[in-house]
Amino acid sequence: MDNSFEKLINRVLDGRYRIENVLGIGGMAYVLKATDMQNGNRTVAIKILNDECNSDERAVKRFVNESEAVSMISAPNIVKIYDVAISDTLKYIVMEYIDGITLKDYIDKVGALGWKEAVHYVKQILSGLSAAHEKGIIHRDVKPQNVMLLKDGHVKVTDFGIAKMPTSEPITMTDKAIGTVNYISPEQASGGKVDFKSDLYSVGVMLYEMVTGRLPFTADSPVAVAMMQVSNEPVAPREINPSIPIGLEQIILKAMCKDPDGRFTSANAMIKALDYFVKNPTVVFAQPDNASQGAKNKPIDVIPGTDDGKNKKDKKKSKPMYPVILGITLAFFIVAIGTLVYLLANRDVFGSEGFSGIDKFLGIENNNSDDKKMTVESFIDRTYDENLEAELKEKGYSVAKINYVRNE
Repeated sequence: MDNSFEKLINRVLDGRYRIENVLGIGGMAYVLKATDMQNGNRTVAIKILNDECNSDERAVKRFVNESEAVSMISAPNIVKIYDVAISDTLKYIVMEYIDGITLKDYIDKVGALGWKEAVHYVKQILSGLSAAHEKGIIHRDVKPQNVMLLKDGHVKVTDFGIAKMPTSEPITMTDKAIGTVNYISPEQASGGKVDFKSDLYSVGVMLYEMVTGRLPFTADSPVAVAMMQVSNEPVAPREINPSIPIGLEQIILKAMCKDPDGRFTSANAMIKALDYFVKNPTVVFAQPDNASQGAKNKPIDVIPGTDDGKNKKDKKKSKPMYPVILGITLAFFIVAIGTLVYLLANRDVFGSEGFSGIDKFLGIENNNSDDKKMTVESFIDRTYDENLEAELKEKGYSVAKINYVRNE
């Protein structure tokens, strides 16, 4: 192991950063806690490329790539970069200090999280990725190890080392651009084209792990896991944890759709879906028309509030039915009232026997007083089902077909 960081402890780096202690050690770099003496003694984290990788062209490229990517993004859920130094002898990035643990460590300690907590974290991750995507940056290594969880519940996305930049030359597959196999998208695993939806697949895997306590795909070798990402369908989350709401399971499976076109169109679209679910935890989203009756792992087709399905040519615009229903109802009552007035005005013509059926229906049978009263039963708050329909028919009511429509 490279212990070159030990010589920096209790020393001042570049006449500015006083090194305090070690925060973490990775294969390419180590992270030190330091005090920025030129900026109000602000506590910072300094990521330094270790001596073994300092002359490695690919490692340096990845290190520089991270600094460039994060420098382009300004978002509450992305770790901030304050300073970058690249020289022949030393390469480091000065970042905001985060007092917390990785989301992976937290999941390992706690196990399956409650869905409300999991959604709280995922929405923040998506918010950070949305900011990156707007700059044309694809993270490509989204995983809980690269998400820091603060004590107050906020999260920060870190490690853009293999991010795909809009202007720079992309890092090749030999430079570990495929990320960690447990979370990579099928197109990454197969060497296909990677876009923003690849990050959303990884978020789906993370959400799956958070609410079930386990990964969707595991095997004895990374290659086997990568192949499962390409060809295997995950066990439905509710089969592992039945307490997961159906709507959340649908969102997870949509994010993890093998076909990128079947996933959410953007990080913001997935956020809107989660917002809708949180407000309506019992929601069951519509399934694609071609989904089989018992298909458990089919992704949802369209989620209210998102831009999914916006460009589907065969999608018809639904028009509000309430004005139509209201107009028909009013017309019915106008005709009924007019008929009733006519019959009452010509009671002598029709005779008492002919009129007794109307009296019976109106609840005024055997009432010969001048002030007739009719009683109509209230059905407010009753659930319209087969039992109520039978009851209505038995009492002489005519039941029309009821159409239900979705209205956002």
